[in-house]
Amino acid sequence: MRPVVLSIAGLDPGGGAGTLADVKTIEAHGCWAAAVVTMLTVQTIERVDDVHAAPAKIVTDQIAAVFADHRVAAVKIGLLGSATMVSAVARGLAGRDVPIVLDPVCASTSGQSFLDAAALCRLRDDLLPRTEVLTPNLKEALLLSGLSATGNGSAAAKTLLDLGVRHVLITGGEPRAGRCEDRLFSNAGVQSMSHRAIGTDRLHGTGCLHSSSVASRLARGESVLDAARGAGEWLQRTIEGAVAFGAGGAPDACVREVVS
Repeated sequence: MRPVVLSIAGLDPGGGAGTLADVKTIEAHGCWAAAVVTMLTVQTIERVDDVHAAPAKIVTDQIAAVFADHRVAAVKIGLLGSATMVSAVARGLAGRDVPIVLDPVCASTSGQSFLDAAALCRLRDDLLPRTEVLTPNLKEALLLSGLSATGNGSAAAKTLLDLGVRHVLITGGEPRAGRCEDRLFSNAGVQSMSHRAIGTDRLHGTGCLHSSSVASRLARGESVLDAARGAGEWLQRTIEGAVAFGAGGAPDACVREVVS
């Protein structure tokens, strides 16, 4: 039986990001995708025009329904959008012994802000202490940790680990000599993973694809380090080899992971 991965995220109607991108990624990794939608968005690759939150009780109840039907092996959390939604998701996951991969969607690729100060505070208190792998880029790591924009990833990761996150996977960064680097921080130290830098504008939804790949690999029994390394390699192949959809801005998450 395929392991079940639950995506809790927003809905991008174009399918390049959010829940639909998560489902494609989870299925590409040989897992069964379940999904709970937190926010309905009106967006294209270029911009976000409107967002509408799902009722908090419905979100909590949907999470309970998935767990009632399935033996969930991992949870991926994406767009939450408000302190109310953070609390709803935290209630739905209370007491669930399952690894959580949290992609802190603080803003869209086009610059739309998604988390205000109250939501960030609730996220730190209610979800970060229960997160197995947090997958921010550097800007998101600095925002979540409360450090200034001139801070560094190591200091941000230490702060986030002190808040209870077990692993902080800071992705991307400025390319150097044709390479970019992901860094996995834990209380045991830091592991660096280097990937080819890819010159492309097909970045819409790549954070969703990456975090869903990590969650799927954890569901299949991989260690956090192997999941982080494998997800980076899979995303690189996806961006390099996949057909672009939506005016060329979103890679097609169709690269199948080899499942033994």
